[in-house]
Amino acid sequence: MLKAAFPIAAIGLAGALAGCYSPSGGLMPYTDGPQAFASTEMMQKTVTLYDTRTNEVIATFEIPPGKMLVLDFDGGEGDDPVHTPDLLRWDIVDRSQTSGKLHRAQTVPDAASRRLEVTLHRGPAYTAESPLQSLRTDQVNDRPSWWTSKGGPLPDDVRTGMYDN
Repeated sequence: MLKAAFPIAAIGLAGALAGCYSPSGGLMPYTDGPQAFASTEMMQKTVTLYDTRTNEVIATFEIPPGKMLVLDFDGGEGDDPVHTPDLLRWDIVDRSQTSGKLHRAQTVPDAASRRLEVTLHRGPAYTAESPLQSLRTDQVNDRPSWWTSKGGPLPDDVRTGMYDN
């Protein structure tokens, strides 16, 4: 019983991990799998997809620092069997994300008629602050009046919230 369960579990695990993506290729990288391009604060990337038949730009992806572009080409899924026979599924996700559904798609030329070009931009570029980040109290507009150069009355009770104006 145990000998039969092991191959079934191994096949299930391999199937579950096949959809993984990371810049290094994931746990089980293969040529036809998703491709990931990550940007850091010191090395930002722009990925451009070209149609080699016309040298036309199909899409340009600016990857913000701290994010990762995931591209997955599905052969034969496009809307036109001659001009755009393949389907490109893509999304820009957090660098820590290693699997998930790609929410955007567009039809593209086949593998022999497309080219990916990666452009590197060096230098510091900082990740945008999350809108979920808590309000900082050390910003100038958040300080109580007595803390500013104009001055103001001190709070009567030190237990009151000095930033609750």
